[in-house]
Amino acid sequence: MLLLDEATAQLDAVTEAAIQAVIEEASRDGVVVTIAHRLSTVLDADRIVVLEDGRVRDVGTHTELVARDALYRELITALRIHTEEAALAGGAGSYDGAHDQ
Repeated sequence: MLLLDEATAQLDAVTEAAIQAVIEEASRDGVVVTIAHRLSTVLDADRIVVLEDGRVRDVGTHTELVARDALYRELITALRIHTEEAALAGGAGSYDGAHDQ
């Protein structure tokens, strides 16, 4: 099991891409738990847990959460992460990483 807490915070794009590649490789062979505010780092996760006020609000894939969870949709839209699901749900914009925090 690999546990990551804000693994890509404060990284430049090249270093972040390298770390993402390592995370993807590790997830093929085992369990990776990622704690992240930067939603772009978890879009491809098998399961995303959305927390609100310290409690589990929802659990699902990115596609499932965009479809049913208003808070998750708001976060995706606020961070301008453009995905087909977000566009269909009313989110707009393109992702440039500039507003990830």
